[in-house]
Amino acid sequence: IRYCFAFGKVPGSVIFRENDKIESLGNIEEIKGDLGFSDSNIKNLGKLNTVNGSIWIAQSKRGIFTQITSLNNLEYVGKDLNLKNSPIKTLGNLKHVGGILNLRNTNLKDFGKLETVSSNLLLSNYIKENLDTTKIKVGGKIKYFNDQPKKPQ
Repeated sequence: IRYCFAFGKVPGSVIFRENDKIESLGNIEEIKGDLGFSDSNIKNLGKLNTVNGSIWIAQSKRGIFTQITSLNNLEYVGKDLNLKNSPIKTLGNLKHVGGILNLRNTNLKDFGKLETVSSNLLLSNYIKENLDTTKIKVGGKIKYFNDQPKKPQ
């Protein structure tokens, strides 16, 4: 059984887990609170454009993980965006992150349309050479970490 959502706005926060069997956020365009993925099999964000809170991805020791490689239509995250250890490759249409943007231990290829990170931008040293941060307005600091290179997915 596979599910996707058909309504446009979620009035609060939502967390998707493995047992939810959600593969797409479908027609959801806005989430007023936070969006979390914990051992989720999510494949795409559907029509999602705005998350007023934070977005985070968590993985347990079982190894089940999101399959999201692009943020597609998402343009605005009001607070933190934590994509650490995810298979993300591009930020797509994302323009604004209102807090910390954590991209440590990813295989990110490009920042997409990213314009603003209001707090710190966290990156792994091994992707430093491949990404141009000069076009992004960072309100805090750009911090690099000595993470081990992530195996390509």
